[in-house]
Amino acid sequence: MGSLTIGQDGERSEDGAFYRFFDLMPGASASGRGFADCRAMRQTLPGKGHQSQKERSDANIPSPCSSGKPLRRAAVSFLLLAGTTAFTPLVMKKASAQTANYQNSTSRPGSGAPSPFHPAGPGVNIDIPAGSLSDALVTFSTQAHAPLTSQAPMLAGKTTAGLRGTFTPPAALSRLLQGTGLSYLPTGSHAYKVVVASSAITLGPVRVSGQLQQSLAGLLDSADTLHDGRYSADRVTVAGKLPLSVRQIPNSVSVVTQQRILDQNMVSVEDVLRFTTGVTASPYGDGTAYFMSRGYTLDVQYDGMPVVSGIQYLPQFDMMMYDRVEVMRGPTGLLQGTGSGAGSVNLVRKHTQDAFATHVGVQAGSWNNVRPYIDINAPLNASHTLRARIVASGQSADSFVHEVHQSEAMLYAIVDYDIDAQTRLTVSGSYQYSDRGPFDYGQSRYTNNKFLNFPRSAFFGSSWNDSPNSMGEGYVNITHSFGKNLIWSTSVIDRYLDSSGIYSYMGGGVNFNTKLSKYFEQSNLNRQNMIGADSNLNYRMNIMGRPVDFLVGTNMYQVYKRSLYGSGPTSALNIFDAVLPKPNFPYSGGNDTTTEQWGAYAQARLHPIKNLTLVLGGRVSSYWADSRTILPERLTRSGQPGVEGKLTPNAGMLYDLTRELTAYFSFSSIFTPQTELTASGGGLKPVTGRQYEAGLKGAFLSGNLLAFLAAFQLETNNRAVGDPTDIRYYVSSGRARSRGVEVEINGRPLPGWNIYAGYTWLETQYLSDPVYGNLSLQPEEPKHNFKLWSTYTIQRGMLKDLSFGTGLLVSSRTSRDYVVWQGGYTVLDLQVGYKVTPHLSTTLTVNNVADKVYWARLPTSYYGSYGAPRSVMAAIRSEF
Repeated sequence: MGSLTIGQDGERSEDGAFYRFFDLMPGASASGRGFADCRAMRQTLPGKGHQSQKERSDANIPSPCSSGKPLRRAAVSFLLLAGTTAFTPLVMKKASAQTANYQNSTSRPGSGAPSPFHPAGPGVNIDIPAGSLSDALVTFSTQAHAPLTSQAPMLAGKTTAGLRGTFTPPAALSRLLQGTGLSYLPTGSHAYKVVVASSAITLGPVRVSGQLQQSLAGLLDSADTLHDGRYSADRVTVAGKLPLSVRQIPNSVSVVTQQRILDQNMVSVEDVLRFTTGVTASPYGDGTAYFMSRGYTLDVQYDGMPVVSGIQYLPQFDMMMYDRVEVMRGPTGLLQGTGSGAGSVNLVRKHTQDAFATHVGVQAGSWNNVRPYIDINAPLNASHTLRARIVASGQSADSFVHEVHQSEAMLYAIVDYDIDAQTRLTVSGSYQYSDRGPFDYGQSRYTNNKFLNFPRSAFFGSSWNDSPNSMGEGYVNITHSFGKNLIWSTSVIDRYLDSSGIYSYMGGGVNFNTKLSKYFEQSNLNRQNMIGADSNLNYRMNIMGRPVDFLVGTNMYQVYKRSLYGSGPTSALNIFDAVLPKPNFPYSGGNDTTTEQWGAYAQARLHPIKNLTLVLGGRVSSYWADSRTILPERLTRSGQPGVEGKLTPNAGMLYDLTRELTAYFSFSSIFTPQTELTASGGGLKPVTGRQYEAGLKGAFLSGNLLAFLAAFQLETNNRAVGDPTDIRYYVSSGRARSRGVEVEINGRPLPGWNIYAGYTWLETQYLSDPVYGNLSLQPEEPKHNFKLWSTYTIQRGMLKDLSFGTGLLVSSRTSRDYVVWQGGYTVLDLQVGYKVTPHLSTTLTVNNVADKVYWARLPTSYYGSYGAPRSVMAAIRSEF
């Protein structure tokens, strides 16, 4: 066989509740009690002053700082975290003994094999276009000054997505080989040999370690998409604590990569999810949105840290903070705990890179929309073991709706420190301030259910409508690798959100004859703080000669929210001349709400025979929620029904039909606590249910094109429905079903051609409900939905580096109240771009080319928003 040789040229609380790494909340108490509600309860309320412990006792409101079940649960969670950590030394001796030879060889000076965490050597400038892998490796060897050896037949017919930026040679080579089924071995100082990746590596090919072995540690950075230039992602973290091959997850998974975020000028989470298979994104009018999939509302994770109710109707950080967005549809109870059957959105932060790099850009478009940003990555020491990254962005924009304006500024910083060859510490922090004012919740409709048919630019709010908010986040992770088979990781996150608003809006419907409508005036002040932690172990071992992967861990979170609100008089005004003076009314109501959850989870991935993978897992969760009225009087307190030790099992099976195609089947259980009360004063049973899903997943064209087909059926029970004998209360009698098909392809089928396309067929139905009968469970989600974004860059000739893009959103009819329906519609986007130099590119995008009039959120008697009309966005980006 021929050979090809390529050239040479904190503080702990008194209750033992939790160890607090961050304190982002102003006004924190110095008592040492780490929980947000303890501190916030000591803060001043409007017109009330500070409240003492005695006053709380007199009001029959237990102090949130006194010991009790919620704190004991948190204490148990902390002990579990500590226990997981303490367990590590017990297995270290065995793991170290198993990998003694590995440790000696990788740490020996001059061995030429970098550790799983340690970057190898300084960065070099790489600029390799997409195309033949053989040609790309020749170019790599020249640009990196790294001798490279390969067997010519193994490269035949293989292509690469190309690479552009500053990398260490091992990082550049591993990215070029990503998805090809090939890996590499170091053969000397800055010399490498391309080899076939071991078929025993079931978690995906090694990316950064440069060593061909069954290495969990070598996978830590394998999911980053910053420099891939592709729309497909080989590995994700939404289904586990380490990057896992998409084909090895028995669920429907989509990834919006960094390249697609840039190409489509995505600024917000709403922008991303609007173009994600199986997801419906509905704007709320105040800069927030809500997101649905498979008939239910989506949950969220931040770098794998689950948070319930963390994404719906809440501001989110600018997309410049994130490397990618992963969406796993269907129940995600193993890692999420409580949650619906919709699935989970994993927002993955940008992490540091091996070498110095700067990304600068600006977007400018219709309605005075300007958004500059800068992204700087740099090693902070000569050995590159300490690296930092800083990202800043800002935006100022008007709207197609008259008077509406928004402004935003975001700062994000992250530091990675390789303490030694096996230990990495990550610390990050972020802050964002935004102000949307004036803003408009939109129009309602006539009381005869006809649309108002006002122009899309019509403004129905007041000029004094305003909704400013600020948010911050701190995050710490420490990861330690005990050789090649064992990884321990612990993370802590602290996130807060301060928001307020004063606004008017139309509601209740418009009289068709008089054109009169009610106008409401309201104000609110909210503080939300979330703290969470997760500690886990990933361990690989062989049983009877077959690899088995174990994941065991525990996580907890606590969400505290204080809400104050007030309202003014309701006025009946003519919608053609509705003017309201800015009100000045005090907050008249308010409450404190605390939600806690902790759980322990375990999963095993078994490979009993060749090509077969069995996934078995389960989680034990406990959940508690408490609400206290603080205005007008601190007299009422309602502890919502808690749940202790709820088990939610799940299982899956995958079988590799061919090298390119995998069939899978999975079963997942659903567990969602409910807050509604029965007429007897008791709580409702949690919503329970199950989902069955089956499908096919494929990786074609040397891994450059990924595709999946999924079919599912999801049923839930014990849904809260109105009590027919007392409308103030509820009973658990609702049953519902969702079923459908999801299809997606994404990747690079040809050099220069990136494509994403997703189709969803969805049928949701109430099976038993005294109010809705057999109506659709979620009429806002269309039965048929198709999404497309594709770009092609000319590879040669006079028009080389000129690119063209096309986007489509196709939806069948939708409704919000089963009375008024919007017919199906299609929105077309077009783009042209040019790569001026290897480091400078520009695009011009026309959105909604046909200027299609459609509703992004259908109006009922309240809140309707049009989709944006035709608009233009120009973008310039520079990388150096």
